[in-house]
Amino acid sequence: MQELDKFSDDQLQPFLPLLVSSKFGPNSSSVAPELFARLTTFSRESFILDFLKVDYTDVAKRINDFSNYNTTSKSPADKYVYYVSKLLRTEIVDSNLHQWVGDSELPMATLLLSLAILHMPSVVRTSLVVNRLLSIQNGPQILAEIACNVPSEIDLIIQALLTKVTPEDTPKGKNREQMLMNLLSLCPVLITDRVLAKLTEHKRDAALAARLCALIGSDTQFVRFMSSHLTDNTSPVHIVIRRSAQKPHVVAPILQRTFAILRKLVESKNHEPNPEFIMALAQLKILCQGKPSREDLDLLQQYLTFKIPVHAHTHAALCALLSITSLTSAQQSTPNAPTPHNEQRWMVDYLQWLKAEAHASHRRQDSTFHSILIAALCVWTGRVDEINRFLGSSLSCKVAITSRHFQAIRALLLSVLPEKELVLLCVDLPVTIDLHDSHESSEPLPILWISDLLSQKVFQKYNVDVGSWIGRQISAAALPTSAVLIEVIER
Repeated sequence: MQELDKFSDDQLQPFLPLLVSSKFGPNSSSVAPELFARLTTFSRESFILDFLKVDYTDVAKRINDFSNYNTTSKSPADKYVYYVSKLLRTEIVDSNLHQWVGDSELPMATLLLSLAILHMPSVVRTSLVVNRLLSIQNGPQILAEIACNVPSEIDLIIQALLTKVTPEDTPKGKNREQMLMNLLSLCPVLITDRVLAKLTEHKRDAALAARLCALIGSDTQFVRFMSSHLTDNTSPVHIVIRRSAQKPHVVAPILQRTFAILRKLVESKNHEPNPEFIMALAQLKILCQGKPSREDLDLLQQYLTFKIPVHAHTHAALCALLSITSLTSAQQSTPNAPTPHNEQRWMVDYLQWLKAEAHASHRRQDSTFHSILIAALCVWTGRVDEINRFLGSSLSCKVAITSRHFQAIRALLLSVLPEKELVLLCVDLPVTIDLHDSHESSEPLPILWISDLLSQKVFQKYNVDVGSWIGRQISAAALPTSAVLIEVIER
């Protein structure tokens, strides 16, 4: 009540039925004098009072028994029966929207419906009202006003909307979406994990869940939601975004919210590791193949090159940098000129830092070492399929590097990790335990890289001893002996 003066009359107007009922209704309790004084300034207050004086028991019985609501009576009780019965007794079976009452009558009808739910809940059931309003023009506006005056019913209203199966491309489906949007905008704390989980159970509501979370959810909630769903190829949200990548009404709110959060992270220099968010970023840019703005690219560049020495984060960041075409498109693409464009020095600096991390002895067994080494080996040997598989597996999405993009990546990586350094790193590759002839792995086995380098006599070229590595791999192998290992031994 102490905050009452902060609200204008226009802001309080939608809540008048509830406020007046709290003072003068059948279940009214003592009301602070500040509220009473404020209510007396509204001319509509006396108008509402007329409807609070009715015998609700009698009105409820008449609504229950009523079969003909074509009345011209002007009494408050008859108006209750007329408007409420007209809505509840009319079951609309087609998919079109219908008019409940004329525009001039709508404020009166909405007021009485709110009061009826407030004072006759056993007769005017919330779930039935929601079901009827889905087929009514101005249904979202009416339901929002009801929610303002019967806040105790908001959970039931949302539950009724969630369980209603209505295709989103129909008039009723659009009404349902707007109703949810209005209610959750009024009270964002209602966007709970339970609500989002219910919406994402089926593909039909997956896009709606993503839009609601993007437009209304908190930053933390949105990041958690998008990270969990975009990294799961079977998620209805992932599927609908992939299939709707060229539909602005689906992806635009998601992209806008993503980059708004990204801007905050960059401006605040937030160096908290978040590999899941990076994977979601990469997936969005790969799935939504639109031309990014210069500002968006700058934000991506800055965030992905934050020097965060956590291997899961650096692994995801490197894979995202290499997978997003627009981030490496400014690189020199001539194989004989591997020096990157000056505008891309930010990426070179980041890769130099990654290389230093990889050279650090205490990091030789984490994915910082493996990711930069595997990426460099892929481009050095020209294995486009392998780098696609490696990046796709790391980011949980399909990656298809084009020939031009591959050359840009090659120039970038070899400018930072030239051939001699690459060979020196290879002798520190881990051996494969129980390597045998039918061994399977989601990543290229180290023995394959060693075999490639041996075949091109690169170890010999730089006088690098690979014999110790081969000895360790022989000791760790199992039967039947791998054909590649036999080739390596014979060389």
